[in-house]
Amino acid sequence: MNSRQKQILALLRTSDQSIKSLASRFGVTEMTVRRDLKSLSDHEGVIVSCGQVILYDKLQKSSEDAETEASAVVRANIAEALYHRIFPMETLFLSGGRTTLAFARYLASHCTSPVTVVTNSLAIASTLFCGNNRNDSTGQCKVILLGGELRNDQMDLMGPVAEKNLREYHVEWLVTGCDAADTERGFFTSDLSVSNLEHESVKIASHVAVVTASEKFALRAFVKFADFSDIDLLVTDSKLAPSTASQLKEYGLEVIRASCEE
Repeated sequence: MNSRQKQILALLRTSDQSIKSLASRFGVTEMTVRRDLKSLSDHEGVIVSCGQVILYDKLQKSSEDAETEASAVVRANIAEALYHRIFPMETLFLSGGRTTLAFARYLASHCTSPVTVVTNSLAIASTLFCGNNRNDSTGQCKVILLGGELRNDQMDLMGPVAEKNLREYHVEWLVTGCDAADTERGFFTSDLSVSNLEHESVKIASHVAVVTASEKFALRAFVKFADFSDIDLLVTDSKLAPSTASQLKEYGLEVIRASCEE
């Protein structure tokens, strides 16, 4: 690691940077900065997306902090149940969210065959990136990260650019979460931009799985992104009421209730 690369790494530990700002700061070309970042990404977990540069450790810390707000055990069990239900496969889209991130973590450590993952989540992309460094070549994930605008509150890419990028693909499975679910109406999110991207992701998938805690069926959110007819599989926890599960099955959903315990 040369002197400039050490200085870049020190900057990234204090704040996110852009390729353009780094080139200006060090008086070098953007191509030179990209070469430095490529070297750093091989050893220090630097993530580059849409000209922005983020340190993986900071991304992981943000994810881990979010995990303390709800049961990581429930999410991990949902992730494991989903994996055993839908794998092996060759292509999937993973949307942003805590439960989909838990699935990415499980995938990174357990996948034994090549799979291509399209995602709009920097946290998911970085998790799979580090999983690739741990696994042998047979279990690696090819990761395709959408472009778009970075959300203010989460490390997800949204907006018209992300939606346009998404329309270029077709995947076997979409794996997504929700902010709320209504047994009469469908699945909801609190963010209109998320809803727009979710609409597009449903269209590009042969099959759709929603992963969410059962408590979401007691909540309400701003905008619906999917009807029950759009969804093939719901993976939730064992606290989902049997009557709710029966009602969802009447809509044609397959329902898996994962354990809430370690």
